[in-house]
Amino acid sequence: MRKRMLAVLFLLLAAPPEAPAMAFSPPDLPAAEQVQQALAQSPLWAAARDQQGVARYEAEELASGPYEFSVQVQGQSRWVRGMGDYGEWWTTLQRPVRLPGKAALDRQIGAAGEGVARAGFAEARLGLAHELLGSWLGWLGSVERERLLLEQQRLAEENLAAVQKRLQAGDAARMDVQAAEADVEDITRSVVEARTRKDMALAVLNGRFPAVGTQSPPPLSDPQPPAGALGDLRQAVLADNPRLQVLEMAVARARVTAARARAERWPDPTLAVFVASERGGDERIGGGMITMPIPGPRRGQEQARTQALLRVAEDRLAAGRQMLVAQVASQMQAVAGNHAAFLAAQRAAAAMTGQAQMMQRAYALGELDLQRLLLARRQARVAAVAALEARLAALQATYGLLLDAHVLWNEGAAPVR
Repeated sequence: MRKRMLAVLFLLLAAPPEAPAMAFSPPDLPAAEQVQQALAQSPLWAAARDQQGVARYEAEELASGPYEFSVQVQGQSRWVRGMGDYGEWWTTLQRPVRLPGKAALDRQIGAAGEGVARAGFAEARLGLAHELLGSWLGWLGSVERERLLLEQQRLAEENLAAVQKRLQAGDAARMDVQAAEADVEDITRSVVEARTRKDMALAVLNGRFPAVGTQSPPPLSDPQPPAGALGDLRQAVLADNPRLQVLEMAVARARVTAARARAERWPDPTLAVFVASERGGDERIGGGMITMPIPGPRRGQEQARTQALLRVAEDRLAAGRQMLVAQVASQMQAVAGNHAAFLAAQRAAAAMTGQAQMMQRAYALGELDLQRLLLARRQARVAAVAALEARLAALQATYGLLLDAHVLWNEGAAPVR
């Protein structure tokens, strides 16, 4: 299994950047098809997808603009002394006109808004994939922990049976039986806690991602950091980070919005045509009219506000880049450090287990007292659990990095701008 993981990682990371991305799924994780289905059923996925529709409608609204025709009809009666009454009316058709250049800016604002929504969808998808990864590994870890403790419980019960036989043979004290019984009960408590944690983890996983199959949990793999390719992974994370793209598209939208505010310093005119009838139809009037607002201080204030918002967006982008670089550097250290910790914990667990087995044989030969044996078994149990936790931490770090680099499951890839 270890060699297969290394081979797949090498092929993926050695491929040229323009090569199509493969949906890499390690043997201890669900398949990419299952993951895609599980994520697509999440309400957060649906909300992010629907937000793209909202952005599309907003773009269409901006492209159309609030410019509509309006009709004004006026009627009146004129009385002239000595001449009688006359019916008169006045009709006006008018429409505001968007000045040249403003329409293009409005379309650019709408396009930038759609870009923000696409990047937000990719960010939501990546966040859900991370949540699924954590829930899945938490469940597998709890299954493995229960299995490990059940094995320890079996050994403790066998040890208790041996001590009881020695008591019957007069070769052990009643105190030894009580100590062995206490050891069994302590491990039983740990088994119950591990089973509870497993059931809770499974409930969370099935509740959040019901489409992921949890019938037969696969065994955990040995962590294998992608040695020699960390630089490529780092570049992949930095180049296509959805959160950073959300900030980049927000800056683009703020920049176009500021340009639109500058263009608005020149107000849009309103064009009108009118026809009128006076003196009972004896006089016919027709003409045109242009209405131009006189700019006030509000337009300059609006321009200053949008410029300030642009600076805020640029500052947030700079902060986001800084945080991403720090996050990736931390991920690199986590992958290497957690793998080293796993290897050390694995060696310690093997040594403690070997020592406990030797002490078990020594106790059977009467060369060791029960208290020292129980202490060795507890130390071996603690070391085994610590090795399991180190394994989980190393897998979480490695898979998390591969997920951010768009290698694992081919999920969370950045949208096309």
